[in-house]
Amino acid sequence: MAMKKLLIILALLITINLFAQPKHILIKSGLCFVGGFSDGLAEAIKFHNVFPNSNYWNLNNSWGNKYKNGNSADGAKFIGSTTFLVWTTDGYHLMRMIRNISLMSALTINVCSKQKWYTQIINGVIYYIVYNIAFNISYGVIFKTR
Repeated sequence: MAMKKLLIILALLITINLFAQPKHILIKSGLCFVGGFSDGLAEAIKFHNVFPNSNYWNLNNSWGNKYKNGNSADGAKFIGSTTFLVWTTDGYHLMRMIRNISLMSALTINVCSKQKWYTQIINGVIYYIVYNIAFNISYGVIFKTR
């Protein structure tokens, strides 16, 4: 309990300090906070079963949401449900997607830049594609279990 209080106090001090910073630091820090919170929730879903009765938030139940009839032998429920749209099928993958978008946005957004807004979006999409290529090489090729 003392650790929770310490973390809350630390978070408040950091928040107060952030408001004294330039706008771009506040925006990027906010995006990093969303990314970190989403990652923490994803790991809590994965290891602590925080929503035991949910078909969307409980990994023991939700893994089947990406397959027809909840059965991997029947194939994907819809195009992309097992790959690039997997984040639409369960809370764990949604939280990971929010984490990824938040962190890519924090890297990409340059508030003080004279760069066109759409150039920043294109850069973010490029970074996200590169990130996902690396993830799929690692998870789907090198360390594939089936």
